[in-house]
Amino acid sequence: MYRLYRQVPVAGRYLLLCLYLCLWVFALFNYSSRCRYSQPDVFIEDWPADDSRLKSGRCYLRRDSLQLQPIDMHNAPELHHLETALAGPEVPAQMRLRPGGSWAPSNCTPLQHVAVMVAFRNRDFHLRLLLNRLHRMLRRQLIKYTVFVVEQTGPEPFNRGMLMNVGVVEALKLASFDCFIFHDVDMIPEHDRNVYLCDENARHLASAIDEMRYHVMFYNYLGAVLVLSRQAMPLYTNISVRLSRQRHRITPEWLSNSDSVCFDSPVNATMSSKNFFRINGFSNVYWGWGNEDDDISARTMEAGMLVSRPPLTLGRYKMVRHPKAVRIEGGYTHFMAWRARHYEDGLNALRKESYTIVSRQAMPLYTNISVRLSLSRHQMKQEWLSKTAILLSVDVLELISRYFNRCSLFHYSLHAIF
Repeated sequence: MYRLYRQVPVAGRYLLLCLYLCLWVFALFNYSSRCRYSQPDVFIEDWPADDSRLKSGRCYLRRDSLQLQPIDMHNAPELHHLETALAGPEVPAQMRLRPGGSWAPSNCTPLQHVAVMVAFRNRDFHLRLLLNRLHRMLRRQLIKYTVFVVEQTGPEPFNRGMLMNVGVVEALKLASFDCFIFHDVDMIPEHDRNVYLCDENARHLASAIDEMRYHVMFYNYLGAVLVLSRQAMPLYTNISVRLSRQRHRITPEWLSNSDSVCFDSPVNATMSSKNFFRINGFSNVYWGWGNEDDDISARTMEAGMLVSRPPLTLGRYKMVRHPKAVRIEGGYTHFMAWRARHYEDGLNALRKESYTIVSRQAMPLYTNISVRLSLSRHQMKQEWLSKTAILLSVDVLELISRYFNRCSLFHYSLHAIF
């Protein structure tokens, strides 16, 4: 690389250095406009000094009751012990879990109805650690919630993104949820004040992971624990209107059937009106470990969503140690083509043939959804890869035009040309 650099004329070196500095400064400003650290206090109202506000029925939290908790990462209670401790008959009725891993405060009205999605396969020890910690923390936060464990069966490679999509579809068949939390099974929250509720942004709760020295790897990172709200998402039909201004071709059939294009089930109308269709969910083409969190980060950025995080002192997580999986072959190639398939690969790509529900059980600590995914129906298409180079060149030109603050005519002419 250095030899190639030496062969570039001096004027070319200065040009490359100038371009590098420009991109660095742009990234710095982009960081400040994209990411926000916000205290969970926006979800926590102080306990009223008198009883007048208590009559409203709202749930109020005592700040001193939400503290940093010690986590034992080496000993996980057996499942039947957890069931007895959290959902057994000796547990007080107001604290006892309902079948399916559901709970709600009985003496106040919670702010949101939360669905916790956990993609799972062959991680029993991790799951027991997570359930033991999660249920106790969410009850302290007075949250109405249900835990869904979406388990992949069959020999196909693990597909976290598609499991999350399936979990949303199946959860909305059971109840109307306001907030979806996409949780890795090996991430154990430490602080009770890291409130599991949605705001108007894409909220990334894991702002400090012990394996990453309690810092975020990079500012666009949205892995581990991600929160997306239904209220923050516009109608899916609005997405179709936006697509007509982008570099993607929309057929009249899609526009006329925008309320039922995604699923042949009674849940179609609900899903198309309120949920995370704004970003079209997760991608379905990442078979194996890696890059699906990068993909959804790019989707939220394209949708104009900010990323909010709790402070590093509160968004603390411990990662359960396990052998690291090898990143999927071609994962970065898949990711580079995200813009070409954004509106074709995701929730709206699921069909009856995409997955098979093996079983659905309301366990004492969670709702288990065992699913067999179809590997053949969700693969990268050559047409998506062929569009990548063109779209990347357009992105570079757009970035340069925005940095130098050119007139809007040049900016929109790129969309017209490509």
